[in-house]
Amino acid sequence: ALAACPLALEAAQPLARLGMKEEDIVSLVASQLEEGSWVIPYLQGLIREARSDYKGGLQAYGGLTNCFGESCEVLRGMAVCQAETGQVEEAARSFDKIRSKEDHFVQDMDCYAHVLRTAGEAAALNKLTNSLLETDCMAPQAWVAASLYSELNSDGEHALEYAEKALNVDSRHAWALVRCGTIHLESERFDLAL
Repeated sequence: ALAACPLALEAAQPLARLGMKEEDIVSLVASQLEEGSWVIPYLQGLIREARSDYKGGLQAYGGLTNCFGESCEVLRGMAVCQAETGQVEEAARSFDKIRSKEDHFVQDMDCYAHVLRTAGEAAALNKLTNSLLETDCMAPQAWVAASLYSELNSDGEHALEYAEKALNVDSRHAWALVRCGTIHLESERFDLAL
């Protein structure tokens, strides 16, 4: 399936969000693979992550760490699932591994920024923000990180400005929408938070 259609894995998450059963998505790809292929647990991790089944995602990605523990994509999936299940220290370590291997990796780095914000790691968050802005200033993740850093430094005005920049880059970016809503709620501007 991957040789015939390499975008099959990228289609898994939208299909899962649309309500297609995990078994049906996996069967679309599995019929073209050898028994025991690493693709199946990775695909299951993507599907479970898309469905917000982060514990299930951790199980699926965890099965890959023995063989592909250094893969940025596997680490990314693990880190997001760890962050969403409250395993902040483990998520930070997983994201750190990604950044040490590939400092231009941008996907889900807004989640990493949130982990650093939760841990109160101002210096690490500042470093991440600057790195993301240098890598791609048109990535909403960079501006979400800047917003979180500003918030950590009690600069609400810049926090909102950067969150809005993230929305200008991608008006459907979930972390940017959450940041703007949170800032408006904290400022008691309830009408704008909607």
